[in-house]
Amino acid sequence: ALHTLVEMKRDKVFAITKGFRGRSNNCFRIAHRAAEKALQHEYRDRKNRKRDMRTMWIERINAGAREHGLKYGDFIHGMKLANIDLDRKVLADICVTEPPAFQLVCHMSREALIAKYAPNGVVQRPAEDAEEVAVPRVTKVDLATGASTEMLVDQLPPAIRAQLEKDKGRQ
Repeated sequence: ALHTLVEMKRDKVFAITKGFRGRSNNCFRIAHRAAEKALQHEYRDRKNRKRDMRTMWIERINAGAREHGLKYGDFIHGMKLANIDLDRKVLADICVTEPPAFQLVCHMSREALIAKYAPNGVVQRPAEDAEEVAVPRVTKVDLATGASTEMLVDQLPPAIRAQLEKDKGRQ
């Protein structure tokens, strides 16, 4: 273990400053200051590297999730609902190296979101008169009882709204 710079011998200071420019690598007084500053930067940057990697993972996951029609937050929320326990590092790697597997995770996440916001086997379909009405509505049909109720589309989560828009475009 390295001692504090005050106690460090010359050879340890010069070992740290090896490769530095100017007198920072061979003049002890200057090398001592340069080594101290280098160790401070090293400590700080170990923390920053972790932060930067997490940011990069989130950016990659967000890009992959948006390719499949989900926002990052909705995707992560759906994963938690589906009990998919993958960390961001693994998700980012899957997104880049194995797109079909990531597509499956996105599908499971979307299904979990739909299941939460449409419980008891409720299927959501666009209302027939939704284009004539100023406020878009969705008819919720319970498969077991056949009962139907109307909801405002604005009340639905963004992921489900996106799925409805896709379904509406296919018709």
